[in-house]
Amino acid sequence: MLSTRRGLLLARPGRPATEFARGPAGYVAAGGEPYIALAPARRLPDARCSFKRDDVFALDADSTPGVVRIGRTGQAVRLVDFPADAFPSGIAFDLLGRFGYRLLVTAVVAGKTTLYAIDCLGGRTVVARDAPRVEGGMAVAPSSFGPFGGDLIAPTSTAGASSPSVRPEPSS
Repeated sequence: MLSTRRGLLLARPGRPATEFARGPAGYVAAGGEPYIALAPARRLPDARCSFKRDDVFALDADSTPGVVRIGRTGQAVRLVDFPADAFPSGIAFDLLGRFGYRLLVTAVVAGKTTLYAIDCLGGRTVVARDAPRVEGGMAVAPSSFGPFGGDLIAPTSTAGASSPSVRPEPSS
């Protein structure tokens, strides 16, 4: 799956990329950088829902920031909204479970980053507040990453800073 400012493209080895999710119910990034995450099949018993394999989740950074779900048929539906002054800056799936197997999204408001874990129904939980400013390219590190296995790792958008990792805050 490729995400461009003109929309989504399906890329397959040895074949030209083809348009995906076009038309009135489709998806084209409205603003900002078109970051996406491809869902694994995962049941979330606590939320009583499931992420469907190959659904695409895209950041919407326009005047109504949030996350859009694009199903296999190409139909786009809004999953979650953020405050109007938020800038969604990164998206990834927790494939190891340290964050509850949820969709992870960073949003920047007034220069401060909040990390959210989002379930398949759009329920949001704040995982970290005042996290380092990051943008795009986030991933949960595989268990083979030693002490960082299961941490969310992301590139920073601040020149000269190292890439941060975030662990979930302990439950109270």
